[in-house]
Amino acid sequence: MIIRNARILTHDANGRFLDNGFIQISNGHIVKMGLGEGPADDDVVDAGGKWMLPGLINLHNHIYSALSRGVSLPQYSPTNFIEILEGMWWNLDQKLTKELVSLSARGTYYECIKNGVTTIFDHHASFATIKGSLRAIADESRAAGIRSSLCFELTDRYGQEKSRLALEENLEFIEEVRQDGRDDLRALFGLHAAFTLSDDTLETVANKLSPGVGTHFHLSEGVEDELAAKQLNTSPLKRLVKFGLVRPNSLAIHGIHLGEDDFALLKQTGSALIHNPQSNMSNAVGYCPVSKFLDHGIRVGLGTDGYTQDMIETARIASLMMRHQHGDPQTGWVEPYQMLLQTNPELAGEHFGLKLGRLEVGAAADLILLDYVPFTPLHGDNLYSHLHFGMNGAMVSDTMARGKWLMRDRKVLTIDQERLVADATAKAKDLWKEMSQ
Repeated sequence: MIIRNARILTHDANGRFLDNGFIQISNGHIVKMGLGEGPADDDVVDAGGKWMLPGLINLHNHIYSALSRGVSLPQYSPTNFIEILEGMWWNLDQKLTKELVSLSARGTYYECIKNGVTTIFDHHASFATIKGSLRAIADESRAAGIRSSLCFELTDRYGQEKSRLALEENLEFIEEVRQDGRDDLRALFGLHAAFTLSDDTLETVANKLSPGVGTHFHLSEGVEDELAAKQLNTSPLKRLVKFGLVRPNSLAIHGIHLGEDDFALLKQTGSALIHNPQSNMSNAVGYCPVSKFLDHGIRVGLGTDGYTQDMIETARIASLMMRHQHGDPQTGWVEPYQMLLQTNPELAGEHFGLKLGRLEVGAAADLILLDYVPFTPLHGDNLYSHLHFGMNGAMVSDTMARGKWLMRDRKVLTIDQERLVADATAKAKDLWKEMSQ
C-alpha cells in the first residue's frame, strides 16, 4: 500500500515535515517514504492533503469504567476520594460480568479509533468475573485492531480468594501473551494502590513474578495511600520497592502525594511515572508535580485513567495544569507534548519491541490522518502550538494500526457502531439498576 498526497509530520529524530509526501507500507511496517508520489503500487490511497501524524498512545486506561458514563446513583454524593472509590468504582467493578467486560472493551476501543489512539495500556478490574477477563479484552482488542498491554488489578479489598484469583489471572495472561508471540498484545502485572495490599500479598507477588515482568500500579493518587503507609513507618513507594515490585519496565500511575525522598528512589528504580491530568482534577486529589519528576530525570508519560480517549486534549489539559500550578505562563508549553509524542512512544516501543510514535522507515505503520485546516503556517517546528490551540481528537478522519485501516473517512471499519450502541445501551441500563441497589 502507498499513501500519497499527505502532509506528513513524522516526529522522527530530525522532526521532518514532508509536505505532499508519501508513505509505502508492507507487512505492517513503513518501508519507504519521501516527497512526491513515490513508487508505483497496486494499492494507492490519496490522503487528500490531510495532515498525517503517528498513531497516538495512552499509557494508562480503565476499560472497566466505560459503561459508567451517564450513571446517577441514589445517595451517591462523595465528599472525598475514598467515597468516590467506594460509591462508584468499587461498586462498579463488583458488578461486571464477562459480557459487560467485552462491551466495555468494545466501546473503549471504538473511541480509541475515533480519536486516533492505536496503542493502550489498560489496568483492568472486574471482580464478579476475574478468570478469563483479560482474554475477553484481548479478543476485543484484536478484533478492533488496537495494540494493548493488559493487566488485572490485584487488591485485598475483597478478601483472600478474590486476591488469589486476581494474582492467577495476571500470571496466566502474562504466560499466554508470552507464548502467543504476536506484536499486538503485551502484559504487565497489575497492582492497585498499596493501601489495599497486605505485605503477605506483596511478598507472594514478589515470589511468583518473573524478574523481567514489569508492574502497572497506582501510586499515591490520594492522601489515603500515604496515611496508610505512615502507620507502617514507610511510604507506598518504599513498600513496593522493598518487595522488588518497582522495576525498570514498570509504570507508576499518578504520583501526586510522594515524599521528598521518593523522587530519587523512583529514579533509581528506572520506573516511569504516568500523569493523568483530567482524572486527578475530577477526583480532586491534587496536582501531579510533573516538573519535579522531570527534574529528577524520571520519564513522565501521559494517560487518561479512563476519563477520555482524546490524547490531544489530555496533553492540552496537562499543559494548562502546569501553567496554572506554577503561576508561570512560560511553563508547560513543551513538556506535555513531549510526553505525548516522545515519551509515550518511547515507553510503548520498549514494551512492544517496536518503533512506535514516529513515521520513518522500519517503524510500525500506526498512523492517523487529521482533517485540520489551519489558517496559519504549520510545520515540524510549531506542531506543539497547533496541538495546543487548534487540534483535537475529533479531527481524526482516518486511523491505521499495523498497516491496516481501522477507520476511513470517520467510519470505524472494525467495530459495528449500531450493534455496539444497541447492546451497550441496553446492558448499561441494567448495570446501573444493579449498582443502585
